[in-house]
Amino acid sequence: MSQQPVPYEVYLDAVKSSVCALCEQSDDEGCSISGHSLCMIEKHLPRIVQVSAMVQSDKVEDYVAAFRQHICTNCRQDGNAFCFVRESEACGLDQYFPLVVEAIEAVNKRYEI
Repeated sequence: MSQQPVPYEVYLDAVKSSVCALCEQSDDEGCSISGHSLCMIEKHLPRIVQVSAMVQSDKVEDYVAAFRQHICTNCRQDGNAFCFVRESEACGLDQYFPLVVEAIEAVNKRYEI
């Protein structure tokens, strides 16, 4: 019997519950950058979930390395691994990735993945 995939919205809700309350870009009306572009977390969440599943480690550094390799390289990072969004501390994924991973793992545990 194959297991049904967890709906994207479940991951998104979990991340929003744990991250948006702390995010500097978020206020009472939601994400303050969403009118201009999606939050980097929301924009890349399907891939973030996939990358998180690839990492089998208790070390945050291993997740950081995987995110840099599989997500940042396909976002705004240049060929020299420089990202102006990350460097200006405006990347929600970079700032909150431990909470993002925690939220994803909580969903996976709830769905027994």
